Parts: sequence; C-alpha cells; structure tokens
Amino acid sequence: HKKATQNKNKINLCKTVFKALIRPHLDYLFIALSTSTQRVLKDLQKIQNKIFKTIKYFPLRTRISTIHQKLSLQTISVRTDLLFEKFVANRQNHTQINDDLRDSQNTTSPSHKYWTYFDKFRHVTWNLDRQNNIELNP
Repeated sequence: HKKATQNKNKINLCKTVFKALIRPHLDYLFIALSTSTQRVLKDLQKIQNKIFKTIKYFPLRTRISTIHQKLSLQTISVRTDLLFEKFVANRQNHTQINDDLRDSQNTTSPSHKYWTYFDKFRHVTWNLDRQNNIELNP
C-alpha cells in the first residue's frame, strides 16, 4: 500500500511539474499552433506523449488516448482548440474584430484543410453566437 501511495505521489508531482514548466510553453504557442501545419502538431504531440510516458509507465502498445485519459491531460490539438475558443470568447466585443467579421459574412470559407487563422476565428465566433442564442431561447 505504501509503494502504491508513493507511486501515485510521484505521478502527481510529475504532472504538476509538466503543468507548471512545460505546458505553459505550449499554451503560449496556441495561436501559432492553430494555424500551423499538421506536421508541427504531430511532432509536438510525439514529444508530449514521450513526456507523459516518462511521468507514468505505460505498456508499449498503450493507445495515446488511453494515456491522456489516465493522466487527465489533453492532447495538444484539444488544448489548443480550447485556448483558441477562450481567446475568441474574450474578444467578441472588440470593435475592429466585429467589423471584420461582419464584412466577411458574405464570403465563402475555403476547405477546412486550408482555413486561415481568420476563418477559424470566424467559425468559433459563429459557434459561440449559436450557443448563446440556444441558451437565451431554450
């Protein structure tokens, strides 16, 4: 029982170190990661996965989704999307952004694969507006 408690404490300490020292660097890059190629995200995800496997031992063939679930930590793409949505939500009342969004309403977006930062911003803003309307008019 003592060894299990020590192991759990070690895992919690390693997760805290990750959250305090490594994740802030990835969080700071969320705008660049939102517009980067899939190659960059894949490489960063591989690095994060190696860190997670260092935090806690997992058998060789353990699914990445299982590792993230067991450690209660998000993948880089999920965390980037959450930070991006938070960023957009905090800037919804910005005059210049609203003007640009209004001007772009009649233009069609390119394929999701080729979205620019502005296309993603517009999409997230549209979803937030839709959620707000649903909450206001149940």
